[in-house]
Amino acid sequence: MNIEQKLEYIKSTVFHELGHLTGYCLASKYEETDLGNVKSFEIGFPKNIVVPTKSFYHIELDLLKEQDRIKKETENIPRTVAWFIEVISGCTFQSIVEKKHFKSCFGFGNNFDGHLDFSNLAIVRNVSSFNWNFDELHELQNEFLKTLIDHSFVQNLEPIVQELLNRIRLAPLLQLKLNPSEIENLTNQIHNSIPKKLLNDYKEIVDKYTFVFSRKADFIAELKYRTTEEGGRTTNAKSGYRPTIKFDFSDIQTSGSQRFMNRNFAIPGQTVVAEIRVASTDFLKNKLEEGTAFDFREGSRIIGFGKVIKVVNQNLELGKAST
Repeated sequence: MNIEQKLEYIKSTVFHELGHLTGYCLASKYEETDLGNVKSFEIGFPKNIVVPTKSFYHIELDLLKEQDRIKKETENIPRTVAWFIEVISGCTFQSIVEKKHFKSCFGFGNNFDGHLDFSNLAIVRNVSSFNWNFDELHELQNEFLKTLIDHSFVQNLEPIVQELLNRIRLAPLLQLKLNPSEIENLTNQIHNSIPKKLLNDYKEIVDKYTFVFSRKADFIAELKYRTTEEGGRTTNAKSGYRPTIKFDFSDIQTSGSQRFMNRNFAIPGQTVVAEIRVASTDFLKNKLEEGTAFDFREGSRIIGFGKVIKVVNQNLELGKAST
């Protein structure tokens, strides 16, 4: 490739890195989401990287040594949601420019431009203080994507991208590394490009998913899905699935959402562990203990059986006084 072909080739990558920088800029607008400043910004051929001053969720040395630190950082849920948005912003920006699906960029393996973003999230998911999965992350990404499209935000960064490409053209080996004052200037350009309505939409997304991830489970259960041949589902159940549940000690039925632990879906015939949140808890007060059995249904059809592993909501625990 000649120089012009190389610059055209990496244009979407420049948008990708500006996506990450935009994530930091948006997060800095609110104290509870602030991810700190960016200390390094490099783009070109072949190195592209945005590095924050403080690595709240990045592994700096060794995962085994740092997992307790990262778990502690995820206890700040608003900031963690802001970090989710920062990480997915790279591939979100790139997908808009390339007019491709987000998943064509974001995935596991070197074939995906966003494989490091995906891997970073996967590592944090395994040590997070709260349960979340990639289906929920894709839902968040869809909402953020819609906001960006509504405001034509990514397209409006075209002059900034062209300016950076011109600088890459003149840089040694087509590799541009900004100094601190240049990073500050670029950051200010992004800040000035963010319309107030987009910022409001961003805050609504953060607040929504902070609420989703902050809700505590009523109990944790082992779930055994029946096979299709046994009368169970014919398709997989996604995390967040909300069937009706019924306990042996009562004729009352209520819906109960199932958020699977460290997985995105359950296959018919599979046994999984999930956090359960029930719609109505009044009839369950002081009734649950480890080993309490129940079934879960679609209409009148029983599609699986469950067993309580741990009662989280103390009002439901057998022998506990209600508070």
